[in-house]
Amino acid sequence: MTKQKKILVISHLYLFPNSKLRRGGLIIHESLVNFKRTGKNMEVLFFLPFIWSYLKYFNFNWKKFNFSPYEIDNIIIHPIFYIPRLSKVMKKLDLYLKMLAFNFFYLQSYNEKNGFEFVYGQTLYPDGPLLSKISKKVNSPYIVNMRGSDIHSYSANNTKIHSQSIKVLNESKLVLAVSEKLKDTSIDIFGKNYVSHILYTICQINTFKKNRPISNSLNNIIYIGALVESKGVYDLIEAISLLSKSKKYKLNLVGSGDRKRIDKLLKIKKISNIVSFKGEISNRDMLVEEINKADILLFPSHNEGLPNAVVECVACERIVICTDVGGVREITNQNLAFQVIQPKNINAIIEAIKKLETVTVEELRRQANRNRKKILERFSPDSQLITFRKILEKIGKKS
Repeated sequence: MTKQKKILVISHLYLFPNSKLRRGGLIIHESLVNFKRTGKNMEVLFFLPFIWSYLKYFNFNWKKFNFSPYEIDNIIIHPIFYIPRLSKVMKKLDLYLKMLAFNFFYLQSYNEKNGFEFVYGQTLYPDGPLLSKISKKVNSPYIVNMRGSDIHSYSANNTKIHSQSIKVLNESKLVLAVSEKLKDTSIDIFGKNYVSHILYTICQINTFKKNRPISNSLNNIIYIGALVESKGVYDLIEAISLLSKSKKYKLNLVGSGDRKRIDKLLKIKKISNIVSFKGEISNRDMLVEEINKADILLFPSHNEGLPNAVVECVACERIVICTDVGGVREITNQNLAFQVIQPKNINAIIEAIKKLETVTVEELRRQANRNRKKILERFSPDSQLITFRKILEKIGKKS
């Protein structure tokens, strides 16, 4: 009987035992666990830069720290530690150093003589260039996923990464994207369509759900994401400072970033007393609780692939006001409980909030409930699994 080949996954973001979870790594892991329902076994190569600031950020437990493979939910993860770029000179050696780390940590124990069914890269960049080389080492084809920042932040703004990405796309057996909008953006950036499938990110709908209704006051606002300018945080603060002149609001910021700069701005705007910093919440139950305390998610980002925070808040039946970036229009139908506005537009944020006063809270609750039902159609584990089965079928036909 022929032994079933595994799928080899490559990612610069994943989970590490005894360390702080990162939402992106958790979502990737949950997708792979979901894909195992097809009967496929997987191994993950998790590339981690071996630098103090990175390890400190993840709260690594040095007493339990080791370089050995570990297992989570029956998925074997191989940590591949590498020395990151240290200077402009080292940039040219970045890929070489990662491959050197791959040879040292993984290839010496590699025993899949017939290769893998395929190698699966989680991002076009930084995973893509590495993916191309590793697939040759293990004698297996590869597929690659576009997620958002790998297109907007890297390929669109760096000619070297752009040319590397085109090479990866041309060699890839299949190319996936997290939204139709990202697919369209990739056509603009790369000059042709490489994407064969839209693989929406997973939302754990049995966890992300309403545990309390939207309040009658509609004044509890939440933001979830990095506290940086490109996420529209400063647009949000400016809008809240203007809105708070006529109504009392409370804003909770969930995420990490430039806290000092934001604190300074809050003092200038004299709204420090209505804004709370919650930090990055890695515990899922705590995040769901924080979402349910809010009435409204304000998500004013300037660039996205498909924002998980928006999907999760819709699943919790919150009112969502988000900018028209990435695949947000693919999440659910637009109504007053799900408003899509133009990015970098403070007045649009204010007007969207004011529109909520034109209908009853009960009507907003009904709309939010309908929006959740739409989420179930596209972002549930079962929906994602259907798409992954189609991907496996397509790969089988191309073999």
